[in-house]
Amino acid sequence: MDKASLPLTEPAWHPTRRLDYILTSPQLKVKKYSVLNFHFSDHLPLMVDFEYGSGKKRTR
Repeated sequence: MDKASLPLTEPAWHPTRRLDYILTSPQLKVKKYSVLNFHFSDHLPLMVDFEYGSGKKRTR
């Protein structure tokens, strides 16, 4: 992912900085991500939808 395309998350009331990240591994494929508009903290929460592995069934 291009870092410039990632959303700003801090401060929650007027995001100007990109401080929050979700780290993944090669086995996780990020399908969709978004920033939720809930002001419970000084940071906005991140939500990620991901797929584990290739998504294909393994056979023996």
